[in-house]
Amino acid sequence: MKIAILLADIERWSSFHGGACARVVYQTITQKDFENEDIVVFCKTCGTEYEYDLPFSAPKMTKFWFGINKFFRKTSSSLDGWMWILPQYRKLKKFDIIHIHNRPHYTLILRKLGYKGIIINHLQNDFNLSSPKFAKEVVDSSELIISCSENISSRFIENYPEGKSKTMVINNGADHLLFSPGKIEDRKQQILFMGRNDPIKGIHFLLEAYERLLNDFPELILKLTGSSFFGDKEAVSPYQQKIFDTIKKINSEGGNIEHVGYVEYEELPVLLRESQVFCLPSLVHDAFPLVVLEAMFTATPVVATRLGGTPEAVGEFGCLTDANADSIYENLHLLLGDKELQIKNSKGLYERAINNFTYQKIGKKQYEVYRSLLKT
Repeated sequence: MKIAILLADIERWSSFHGGACARVVYQTITQKDFENEDIVVFCKTCGTEYEYDLPFSAPKMTKFWFGINKFFRKTSSSLDGWMWILPQYRKLKKFDIIHIHNRPHYTLILRKLGYKGIIINHLQNDFNLSSPKFAKEVVDSSELIISCSENISSRFIENYPEGKSKTMVINNGADHLLFSPGKIEDRKQQILFMGRNDPIKGIHFLLEAYERLLNDFPELILKLTGSSFFGDKEAVSPYQQKIFDTIKKINSEGGNIEHVGYVEYEELPVLLRESQVFCLPSLVHDAFPLVVLEAMFTATPVVATRLGGTPEAVGEFGCLTDANADSIYENLHLLLGDKELQIKNSKGLYERAINNFTYQKIGKKQYEVYRSLLKT
């Protein structure tokens, strides 16, 4: 099989500097099923030692093209797609399948350039398919639309019901060898947050809930990871500065909050296994969040907002909250004060993860999709 995987122009081929799409792709195509296949990832280089140990393709004169691309993104998303695809099209057109992650408008550009092969669109969110007219154009130009969760798929079908016959779901996963389970009895009385320090992630609600939890759990630790921008330990957004100011205030009044910043991927399992609870207070519909799956594989109890694909991931074993400080506080208080519930959720989440969300299972499903499309 000759397969090109086309990532967004902003995505970097790195576990440290890249995002969820790059990680999902890397974990999927490094499974045994793909050993003898001709697969090339088209992605932006990060130029550091954190690059994934797998060949990829980036356009020549990278700085020039990305400078042009950045300029056009401010005026037109369709033009920025042209600036990303044009310098790579001579290579792309030679592949039997082009698998596009999270940029459905690339489909229309490829067809206008004359690409006749198979196109798969893989949705990690649905912000680019808000128009029924545009969704129809993408569906008509694609052989398959893959969503990473039933939530994303159902929202897409609601927007364009006629496209249902071309849709399927392949969930995200996590590395079960790296994210191995930890024991409840070995954990600190600690809440962990992992993620970008952005208002949509709801850290301000978690801080408000934590401050109230100190009344009944005075030794409770809150550990926050992440930064304002992928892989950047120095740049601080106005929102993150507000977070730092709030942390300083709470700690001055007896709190114990540690902000560890952006950490390397291999450090995350250690942080999860030492924590009594993982909390994702997101205010948006995270499609099928990797951080929740990673917590599940480490058998860490989860408190998260009931948005997006999170309820699908945790099933009956997660404490789901509304997206506000009161609900987050109530669920954290319930879980922290109930050891039996912690044990039940810990076991249930791990079993659910190992039975459904390993990359061996996900890679096999993706491989079978490619084979099936090439036979038709």
